[in-house]
Amino acid sequence: MPQCQGNKRDGSRCTQSVLAGAQWCFNHDPKRAQRSPRPFWCALLSRRCACALHLKKQLKDLAADVLSSKVGRSEAAVINQILNTRARLIELER
Repeated sequence: MPQCQGNKRDGSRCTQSVLAGAQWCFNHDPKRAQRSPRPFWCALLSRRCACALHLKKQLKDLAADVLSSKVGRSEAAVINQILNTRARLIELER
């Protein structure tokens, strides 16, 4: 079978086989590379990471408010349950 004409990141030749008449594998095809500068899942992951970071900050702030007596323990428990539900939804999206 023909071999892809592309190069890996380390400069070595790609070892993927290609269909007869093709020069590049799916990853090295220049037509495909022009469509999207980065894969769609990168944007999805960065959004999820941003959500997780926001939840971490909210939990940190909640803990500080409980320790400084700005928020009562019972209110903090309910808020923590809501934040836990949001965290589970983020995990479910994965």
